[in-house]
Amino acid sequence: MEHINNQLKNIYKTYFKPMMDKTNNAENYFETILNENYTPPNINYEYESSNKQANNYLKKFDLNDFILNYKKYFINMLNDKLDKSIITIYNYITYFTIIFRDLFTKYKDINLKKIHEWFKKLLYSFQVLIINYNENNNILSPLEKDKFIPYPEVLKILNNLNNNNYKNHILKLLLSLYTLTPPVRNELKEVKFLTNLNDNNLNDDYIYINKTNNKVMFIFNKEKKNHEAIKYEIDNQQLKDLLFYSYDTYPREFVISSIKNKDKPVTEYQKYNYFKMIDPRLGVNMLRSSYYSYNCSIYKNQNEIKNDAFKSRTSTNTIRSNYYKNN
Repeated sequence: MEHINNQLKNIYKTYFKPMMDKTNNAENYFETILNENYTPPNINYEYESSNKQANNYLKKFDLNDFILNYKKYFINMLNDKLDKSIITIYNYITYFTIIFRDLFTKYKDINLKKIHEWFKKLLYSFQVLIINYNENNNILSPLEKDKFIPYPEVLKILNNLNNNNYKNHILKLLLSLYTLTPPVRNELKEVKFLTNLNDNNLNDDYIYINKTNNKVMFIFNKEKKNHEAIKYEIDNQQLKDLLFYSYDTYPREFVISSIKNKDKPVTEYQKYNYFKMIDPRLGVNMLRSSYYSYNCSIYKNQNEIKNDAFKSRTSTNTIRSNYYKNN
């Protein structure tokens, strides 16, 4: 357990302490609880959370191992999310808090209660961080600074990618779809080519292409994060030409398909790795932030930002509070 605690301390000192130094009382509160250790009973647990997000997160792991080694899983989560916003990390700590609250309610073990309280204390520290730190001023946090790429630099990276084989083409197309038009979240993972609008089954997500009429349309039939189905035309000619070329040169069903098998859609893990092949700093959240940090400074009116927010399936408030960074 000492090794685990030391890992947690190193993460705290490297990433969170510089931010907590700017707050009133989060630092000492956070630091004093890192050495608290509790041992839940080693039994065969059965549990399913009523919270959908917490339940989906927990399904990725062996339940008993997750409970018995809660700090290890917490550290793994932090390492995985360190390039995300403080709010994202806060949300994941919330999942841990909910899970151990429910486990105590079911099994009535005092250690499960103490673990729940431990995560509640962490949650409080991050609440203080969110309230007091410069996120309200849209300044990059220390977690984000090492990963952030200004939008003009992203365009340079994109323009330097070659298009000379299928693998390189998929990498260039992936980055183009998150750069040359208002970037969505993970909708593109299983999006399909559509060449006839009559073939829209109203269930799948599509990119409709009509080279003759120079027309490209995003059609998202699936609801995402409470955002209803939408469709809209793409204006960027560079992206349209790349999509026409893509379908003509590498005919396939899925727009972003596996590099190893173009007949299969890319998985979330593959998409993550494809971004890292291009540049280790690239990721969906960073690209959304980069796009809006640049474009928010050049929008001419409120309608322009509302239009892009619609295409990204988000809100103008979320763009200003989460994605726009005054870097």
